[in-house]
Amino acid sequence: MSLNNMKILPTSTRNKIQALVEAGHTVRDIVSQTKVSHMTVQRIRANNYLGIQKPKAGRKEVLSSTSKRRVARISQVTDAENAPQIWQRLREETGIDVSHDTINRALKEVSLKASYKPKKPRLLPKYIKAHKEFAECYKNWTEDDWRHVIWSDETTVE
Repeated sequence: MSLNNMKILPTSTRNKIQALVEAGHTVRDIVSQTKVSHMTVQRIRANNYLGIQKPKAGRKEVLSSTSKRRVARISQVTDAENAPQIWQRLREETGIDVSHDTINRALKEVSLKASYKPKKPRLLPKYIKAHKEFAECYKNWTEDDWRHVIWSDETTVE
């Protein structure tokens, strides 16, 4: 496109765009107020206001960074084991009412994640009895006696 085909933006419109950019309005707001193309506003903004940051996109965070730290602390220090229990504590302490998913996301941000307790076999009465008999049998052994034992760790030794 040659320079002859480009429209020249009136000074008053340019000044209005600059004032809106300085006031912190979004590009979308400026376009709707000035009826100028999106790219024109972007170009003016990029050329004249390098230091101005764009507004953060997306929905605002429900939990502040302080609240996220509190969620992490509740999960580590107290006996709260899961998101509903943490949620209950957070609501009691601060009055913040958020979903369990928000709690899980906050924990994930600080590198804490859910894990399941490993299943352990039940200790049956016959195993309890066998442990007790073993302990009674060898309770008087000295360290020197134990040094003569070969610990195989389920390895065959000949």
